[in-house]
Amino acid sequence: MSQNKLTNISNTDSNKINFEILNKSHYHSAYHCIEKTLNESITLFSYIKVPKEDYHSFIEISLNKAIQLGLSYVAIDVTTKEVVAIIISKDLTDEISPNITSTENKLLIIFSLIKKLWEPYQNHEEMFLKNQNLHCLLAATLPSYQRKGILKKLFKLTNNLGLERGFKKIIAEATSKFSLNFIQNSTQYKELNSIRYKDYEVNETKPFHNIQPHEKCVLISIPITNLINQ
Repeated sequence: MSQNKLTNISNTDSNKINFEILNKSHYHSAYHCIEKTLNESITLFSYIKVPKEDYHSFIEISLNKAIQLGLSYVAIDVTTKEVVAIIISKDLTDEISPNITSTENKLLIIFSLIKKLWEPYQNHEEMFLKNQNLHCLLAATLPSYQRKGILKKLFKLTNNLGLERGFKKIIAEATSKFSLNFIQNSTQYKELNSIRYKDYEVNETKPFHNIQPHEKCVLISIPITNLINQ
């Protein structure tokens, strides 16, 4: 069977799922999946009410870069033919810079949090060697498909593809309680840094102080081979 198309080994509430490497044909459905997840799940985006016009460029550039790199996977409902989950991955050295022209763009609040999370490692050159660290930039699962094992399958596929391409570690920013629980229960991870939402302050405000049920944003490193036998 082609690496680009993998048939699910299980069913989720009668929905058969295929897993494929992200390509151009998935673009619009993948965009919708990300947008719906950001808006309808409890995320950093929905909590501070980031408007569509603020994050459109980020999703667009992320998807186009991911398609170009061929390191990302999508989950597709066989019945609806729609993307229901996605993990966007890239080489950590590949930058994705959305075109943000306004200082009022709420996406800057989230970017500021991630930048602060990375502060202890900004000068660690070994973190930024080409083809060493596979960065899971974004993961999204439609609300009605969450907690059904789809994200775990996508993560395993991402891990195995990273191994084939010669990457040594997966690096991810876990921003939700659910993604953090998944990583803690499924991998031999190392916590590199964390920021508690109730303590994070930017522009003299605490934008995520009461974002329940999430507690903290965590920078995580996972040796790729540790996930293969899970």
